[in-house]
Amino acid sequence: MNLFIKKARLELITVAVLLIIASLMIFLSKQALIILVSIILGLFFIGTGILILVTTIKNRHQEEPNLFFLLAQGIVVLTFGICAIVFRTYWLRLVVGVLMIVYAVLKIIIASNKKSQIFKELPKTIIGLVLVLSLEAIIKLVFLILGIIIFVLCGILIFLTIRAYRKNKHNSLFYQFFMNTLTKITSK
Repeated sequence: MNLFIKKARLELITVAVLLIIASLMIFLSKQALIILVSIILGLFFIGTGILILVTTIKNRHQEEPNLFFLLAQGIVVLTFGICAIVFRTYWLRLVVGVLMIVYAVLKIIIASNKKSQIFKELPKTIIGLVLVLSLEAIIKLVFLILGIIIFVLCGILIFLTIRAYRKNKHNSLFYQFFMNTLTKITSK
């Protein structure tokens, strides 16, 4: 048993973290979920804004016709991220949701391959709709479904970890997955 815990500690830590996240998703109140969603979206927007700004500043010496647009976009996204964390009101969620939908539609209109762009922008559009509708019941239902899916995935991960340990006591499941993927990539 000690050898199993030693070899599978990364998998066990992953399962424990996922179980905590799934429990929070299922058992938090609606108000706590709104705060959690606001913080997650805020952090996502802050990260995206910083990434846009850093990439734009890094490539400023290239002939980029949209340099000002990209800088403005990065600043706006960063500002919305900070506002989403600080001000968790419905109006902010409404503005951010509408902007996400408009931004997704504009990217679809501009894209040369509209069919593939629709699939790329679908998650942003769905998140934008959830923010615009801002129904706590929808948010609670989405988090409930995600929590259940994570619980099921944790069960599958535990099962696969035990099965991998019984077959090969020397390597962890993640190590085996990494080696199989690396073998497939190098064999092409």
